[in-house]
Amino acid sequence: MMPTATKYDLEGIRERLSMEAIYRRECGELRRSGSGWTGLCPFHEERTPSFHLRVANGVERGHCFGCGWGGDLFDFWGALRGVGLGDAIGQLAGLAGVAPAVEGVEFSKRPKMGLQGGRMKEEWSRPPIPVLDRPTEDELAQLAEIRGLQVPGLRAAVRDGRLRCTDWPQFFREGEWRSGDDVHRSWCVTDRQRWCAEYRRLDGGMYRIRRRSGEAETKSWSTRNMAWPLGAADLEDRRQVIVVEGGADMLAAYHFLWGLNLLDRVGVVCVLGASNRIADRALKCFKGLRVRICMDADEGRVNERTGKRIRPGSLAASRWQDQLTEAGAAVEVFSLEGIRKTSGEKVKDLNDLVHCSARTMEEERVWELFLSWDF
Repeated sequence: MMPTATKYDLEGIRERLSMEAIYRRECGELRRSGSGWTGLCPFHEERTPSFHLRVANGVERGHCFGCGWGGDLFDFWGALRGVGLGDAIGQLAGLAGVAPAVEGVEFSKRPKMGLQGGRMKEEWSRPPIPVLDRPTEDELAQLAEIRGLQVPGLRAAVRDGRLRCTDWPQFFREGEWRSGDDVHRSWCVTDRQRWCAEYRRLDGGMYRIRRRSGEAETKSWSTRNMAWPLGAADLEDRRQVIVVEGGADMLAAYHFLWGLNLLDRVGVVCVLGASNRIADRALKCFKGLRVRICMDADEGRVNERTGKRIRPGSLAASRWQDQLTEAGAAVEVFSLEGIRKTSGEKVKDLNDLVHCSARTMEEERVWELFLSWDF
């Protein structure tokens, strides 16, 4: 709940964000329909688009003729994220850069967030990144033990500029890096382009972060530009590519490809976050390639309004498949559904596959993930 002494400028948020841009970023493509847009409903499974966006009385609203969902920008975000109206407003305010204001204080005018081709403009400037060190052998051994990976595969990630270490968190203030209050040796995934980076503690612990509501914890810490797919511009002469979500799965891909002696033939690309679209500027890197998207088998969450389960991994794979196909790549989605670890638990991501039995790893289906590229 928001404090009663503060409020948000809802019109200011609407000026900088639109349902159309949010839908394209979170859910996929829209098609023009009269004076509005239509697309697949994100709140129930369907093959024929029944979700419509319209502007009525100056307010953008959505309605699904399939499941009956309807609402404005704030309702839409709340339904996507499974949060209440107050949290939805607060989260969108943060996304739009609209700060809360104390009652009685007028809001200042803010510039609109520009749209380009119906999408939010991608503002590309390299984020500040501290000095990153090549991991020592001890650090590689520690990371390998925590993630269940082989050190030589991690060395290959280091060689390709994907894996580094540093002390984190640090903050770039007044032209210099300053350490935070609770600093830990961390591993960092990035690439030679340095458009984005993600940090995780080397000991597997959580970072403590401060928010207005108090302290919270997070397992990873990312820069902006997370839509940049790590490694997209570094594929060189590789014609086959595995696309994964998250830094841990990127390292797992290196683990398997090293073991199969395929690193000189198969490239690894990582998108930092299932909610992201692949950046438009990176799509040209995939033209003419064969791309296999390794889809997370996450449980997802049930939308409180519709009762439908939303599965980010599936939505991400579908979104990326459409983008990459349009960019001229041959694309196949590989699902981890139905595979179990030695413990009996479901495999949810590529890193979990490391913990499967030899019998599972010998199954033809699993081998096809890395070896079969005839599609």
